[in-house]
Amino acid sequence: MVGGPVRAAAKVAGAGQGRQAVAARYDARGRGPETPIDRDTASPAAARSQDTPLSALVRLVAATTGASAAWISESSRAEPLAAYGVVPPEGALLHRRVAADDRSVLHDPSGSAVVGVRVAASGAPDIVLAVHLPAGGDAGEAYAALSRFSPLAAAILDGREARGGAGEEPDDYHGRLSAQVESIAHIGSFVYEADGRPVEWSEEMFKLLDWSGQSPAGLDGLLDAFSEESRVKLRAAVDETLAIGKPFDLEAALITGQGQLRLVRLRVEAPERGEAPRRLVGIAQDVTERRQFEDRTWRLANQDFLTRLPNRRLFEEALERALELARSNRTKVGVLVLDLDYFKEINTSLGHETGDVLLHVIAGRLRRAVGPMDEVARTGGDEFAVLVRDPEGAASLVALSRQLLKAVEQPVPIRGSEVAVRASVGGALFPDHAHGVGEMLDSAQAALARAKTTGRRIGLVYDEEMRRGADTRFRIHEAIRGALARNEIFPYYQPKVHLETGAVIGLEALVRWRTGTSGLVFPAEFGSALSDGFLGSAIATRVLEKVTDDIRDWLDAGLPFGSVAVNVTAIELMRGAFHEQVAEVLQRKAIPFDRFQVEVTETVFLQFEGREIRDTIAKLDALGVKVALDDFGTGFGSLVHLRRLAVSLIKIDRTFIERIDTQPEDEAIVRALIALGKDLGKRVIAEGIEREEERRALLALGCVEGQGYLFGLPSAKAETTEMLEAEGRRRAF
Repeated sequence: MVGGPVRAAAKVAGAGQGRQAVAARYDARGRGPETPIDRDTASPAAARSQDTPLSALVRLVAATTGASAAWISESSRAEPLAAYGVVPPEGALLHRRVAADDRSVLHDPSGSAVVGVRVAASGAPDIVLAVHLPAGGDAGEAYAALSRFSPLAAAILDGREARGGAGEEPDDYHGRLSAQVESIAHIGSFVYEADGRPVEWSEEMFKLLDWSGQSPAGLDGLLDAFSEESRVKLRAAVDETLAIGKPFDLEAALITGQGQLRLVRLRVEAPERGEAPRRLVGIAQDVTERRQFEDRTWRLANQDFLTRLPNRRLFEEALERALELARSNRTKVGVLVLDLDYFKEINTSLGHETGDVLLHVIAGRLRRAVGPMDEVARTGGDEFAVLVRDPEGAASLVALSRQLLKAVEQPVPIRGSEVAVRASVGGALFPDHAHGVGEMLDSAQAALARAKTTGRRIGLVYDEEMRRGADTRFRIHEAIRGALARNEIFPYYQPKVHLETGAVIGLEALVRWRTGTSGLVFPAEFGSALSDGFLGSAIATRVLEKVTDDIRDWLDAGLPFGSVAVNVTAIELMRGAFHEQVAEVLQRKAIPFDRFQVEVTETVFLQFEGREIRDTIAKLDALGVKVALDDFGTGFGSLVHLRRLAVSLIKIDRTFIERIDTQPEDEAIVRALIALGKDLGKRVIAEGIEREEERRALLALGCVEGQGYLFGLPSAKAETTEMLEAEGRRRAF
């Protein structure tokens, strides 16, 4: 039982073991020299024999993270790992001094990890509070939990501010600290006799239940506080625990004394007591806010904000599962991609609000038009996709596409008038046309492109003639190879400015193909080359060399350019050695690492979630090269990645900026994104600013950095140098 204030229905056990015991446990990691990290440290029963603030804190850390926890000191940090067969490499967490701001993770061969955060205790400078995560555990969440407990841990170790007056008794001091720990973690604790009579509740238990009585409720009264469904599960678990001693860990719906619904996690056991009957010993933690946050995060990461349909990421996951099942059962899977024709013109003529209404209506119509086993998703601005399970063949896909077109093209009444919508559909079939997720979507997109060029308002299924698109890509790739040989690939620079002063604070390098005959060619026209493994790397290498040459020239000239950001594709990040290439180039040209930045679009994180990308970003950050998340908010998946990746800047996408001064919904989204970035310690930059009204609106919301045509078009090095020279003269005056 965790120490601290309790209200007892019977005899109450003592709260602590005195200051001498605290010092002894501190020297031995707070748990005794022979005790390895073990989940029993989170056990309510084990708590009764080691009831000091140090052990109480360790148990509550374990309860909060769902992992084993322990203190690790400078002289004995390797011992807890030995119990798991971990042999730390030289230079790892357990073989070096822990810096004041250190957060470290050490993985063992089984895939689990030890996560440690140094406790800033002046009297104990080399103490780490650590948890041992199982394979697949979330190190980011463990860091957050450890950081919440770190200040109280420091108070316990120092034993000064938290102790209060010099005359305070050790038991009182320990009990008060333990109560603080319970309060921080929102964890209450309780003990019941086997017949349901209460032995004691902690003070936090009364708060958790909003219990108005002066004494703890009996076991039946406690269970009555839960919903009927939860009560049935808890009663069965309690009976089993009392009968055979099997502990349980459940989440249950609690109805407080004020009628509020809360989600509570209960961890209960009934340890043997010799000849005496078993007692129920448990802890209860309010996890309502955590689950609500997880639900919101999941929805933001997997659902389209406007239509509430699955987004592209969730659709691709569902398609992958459907393909796996079809391979096993030797059945078919179909994909239809529907694109609204001339939707941009509707937005321009009738306004974006009307366009949003149309998208919402179309989404509902598509849901009603497909079968009960089929799934609809919004995969782009005006694009939807349908997953068709077990279609009879290509003819059935064509028939369904006609149904979809008929549903979509019914006039939509808006503000007293009717708006006509037109669409085109492309389809592909497994295993006839493709075998993987990417190939299925590419084939459907090829059919859609043919439908649009054929005359729109039709649905076509992929056929071999559509492979001509591959021929077009081949010609583009050959042209890019020639452009590289002729040195026609160049960076163009767009300024990033302080929105209040207009001062240049940085540049973004954008790749351009400068032909000798056709003028300037933009990436949209040779995008397939950028995504090609060989050509993409060749272009990236050429841009990196040219950008760093320009940075060196501007440094030598003393021009105020801030830092230069380069866009990087998933291909580069997944190579694994990209950070080494960047480090070599910057060192060779004597460029400070903080003068160079990397920008990665959100789609990279949504489509490629391998460890290679996470590791490369972390290594870039360790070098001092800051990483920006570009197009932030377009897919909402980055909310998850912000916790896991070493991203220092977020760039709010243009789609949210263009209506910020006219649409309250867009303003609310931008305000939330700015607040989120600041709360997470990230710099926030607004993209695509084209009007003065947008600049003023962003400033009013607290965003002070931005870029866009309002401040300058992307320009070649010569024009950019002139702009920087003018900036230098302006600053001089």
